[in-house]
Amino acid sequence: DNVLLSMQTVQSQEGPLNCLFDNAATCSLITECAARRLNLRGEPLKLTITTVTGSTIIDSMLHYVPLLDGNNATRTIKALQVDNISDHVPKVDVSPVQHLFSSTVQKKWDSITDRPAGAVDLLVGADYLGLHPIDFERVANLRILSSSFGSDLILVGSHPSLKPCAFT
Repeated sequence: DNVLLSMQTVQSQEGPLNCLFDNAATCSLITECAARRLNLRGEPLKLTITTVTGSTIIDSMLHYVPLLDGNNATRTIKALQVDNISDHVPKVDVSPVQHLFSSTVQKKWDSITDRPAGAVDLLVGADYLGLHPIDFERVANLRILSSSFGSDLILVGSHPSLKPCAFT
């Protein structure tokens, strides 16, 4: 519960996407729901999903997803359509670790607290590593990342003080 993954709300031409940057994923994925919301027209294909329990072949689509970077330039990525990436990423109270970081990070803390929560729409894998956020500052098991998709800073890593927010 106290591990923060590299997540950011990324803008597309048709609206925002909850995006997870995953250095270990070999390809990029988009949910069917997000592809419909963005009015994407994909190319049909058969996709083999391999897990530790075996392989399954599913009908899928290859989509070209136009994302807007911080300069409003379009960065198009190819993503395979899946039903679900992650249903629920909880909102996390990051305020208990704020004091650990530099004054530069403190001035931008509002962008860090505005982490996406809920369903993941898009997973950007290692096939687009050049678009992944990069290190900005490090403190113990926590890192602040800087992204080309806006001025937001992203907090990742783990700390015992990080807890999911209570739902109301």
